[in-house]
Parts: sequence; C-alpha cells; structure tokens
Amino acid sequence: MLRTSRFLPVLLLPLLLAAVATAGADTLLTIKSRTEGAPIMGRSPSQSAEVKIWVSPDDKRIRRDEGGYSMIMVLDKSKMYIVDHNAKTYNEIDLPVDFKKLMPQGGEQMMEEMQRMQKMEVAVKPSAETKKIGSWNTKRYEVTLTNAAGMKIASQMWMSQDVGFDTAAFSKLQASMTALSSSGTEWAKKMGEIPGFPVLTESRMTTPQGEIKTFQELQSVDKKPAPAGTYSVPSGYEKTGFGAVVPRSPVRPGPPRPAAPPPAAPKPAAPPPSGN
Repeated sequence: MLRTSRFLPVLLLPLLLAAVATAGADTLLTIKSRTEGAPIMGRSPSQSAEVKIWVSPDDKRIRRDEGGYSMIMVLDKSKMYIVDHNAKTYNEIDLPVDFKKLMPQGGEQMMEEMQRMQKMEVAVKPSAETKKIGSWNTKRYEVTLTNAAGMKIASQMWMSQDVGFDTAAFSKLQASMTALSSSGTEWAKKMGEIPGFPVLTESRMTTPQGEIKTFQELQSVDKKPAPAGTYSVPSGYEKTGFGAVVPRSPVRPGPPRPAAPPPAAPKPAAPPPSGN
C-alpha cells in the first residue's frame, strides 16, 4: 500500500489531504460550512457544521452525515433512508423521489399551493474564470434562485472534476435531497447540468426578513475502508412515516428533518434494512 501526505493551502487555513491508494477503497469527503446573518423571526441562523460524505467503491451507496442526521442512498435497491440518530428513527423513501407520493392522502391541493408559492426560478451562468483551490482545479459558476415570495439566493460555486471520485454519485445525492422539497425539482435539474463537485460555495440569501450568508468548503478527500454498517440503518431504529419535512436551503442542502409521526399503537420494530 502506498501512502502519501501533502499540506495544501485552502484560503486562509492549511489543509491536510491524505490520499491512501488502496484498490476498491471507499471515498470520504469532509466539508466545512458556516452560516451567518441577522436574526430572523427571533432566531439566529449563525452556525458552523462539518459534513461527511461516504461513497462506496462502486458508487452505488452514499451516506451524508451532518449533526444528528444521516442520509443513506442505496442506488442498486432504489432506496433512500433519512436517519434521526437522536430519536433513533428512520424514513424509507423510494428512488427517484416523487414528492407527490410523499404527501398524505388528500393533500394534493395543499401541495399545489406549496409548489406555487415556493417555486424557484433557477439561472445558472458558467464563467470562463478558473483557479486552483487546494489541490483542485476549479471553474466558477454563478447560480441564482428566486421565488414569488421575495426570496433570492445568489451563489458563486467553484466546481472541480478532479476530486478523485465519480461526481455523478454526488449529483444523485443532491438531486434526491432537493427533490424532498416541493420547490426543489427545478433546482435539482439545473444542478445536474453543472459538471463536477463544489469545492467552494459562497451564497447570499435575501428574504423580506433579512440576509443570510453561507460558506461551504471541501476540506479533504480520503480513500479508506468505510466502517462496518456505514451504508445501513443502525439496528434497533424504528421506521416512521415520512410526513412533512423541513429541507434546508437548496444551496447548501442538509438532512431534511422529518416531522414527528402521528400517534400510533405500539408495534414491534421491524429489523432495519441493510445496504451492505
């Protein structure tokens, strides 16, 4: 096994990129994100987070972790699982995501109203500007999202096609995440047209209540075996109904937060599905 280590500058911070050349190894991406802005409706949006994304060697299994949530995609079974580790519950969703099928029966009119109010107009403008960020060659894209409610998200995305894994897997993950929102379909389609992986994204979201800035930066790409059970729902977790979700901004998609399921009579928990 050949192991190499290099220190790489990324903006103002040093970055250690450890690449382990092991045939058939999984890929682990570590991403740092930061959100800042004035309080909106009495709540501060300011926060920092670390996102970890695992991709299997065959690109058929993907896991995204942030906070107490995981999103697991098992593409060869056409399944996606949203896992709440704090509540020890999970939702099971068929792929490709059809938001209409996720709505409760009789909620068609509510869904249509949501789509009308939240529909995002998306504009993607590639530029000729390129630059090297860390060890990655990137190209700049300008992305703008607007809706009828007065919200606007302007993003500058630096995309790279040499991050060391098939970025089509990430595109499928991002498309499925945004499809969980009634307003995410068009955004998911447009994002699928942008080649590569976002090494650095800087966004400004303007709403009638104020402005929020978001920064997201790829820190490292490592090749190493994933821990056992990475692509499976943990044993003992209870399956719940999907219900409604509160997705994050499509510019920085994060784990949707499943709503609490309606009260139901207790029943034995079915064994969680395995993606391994």
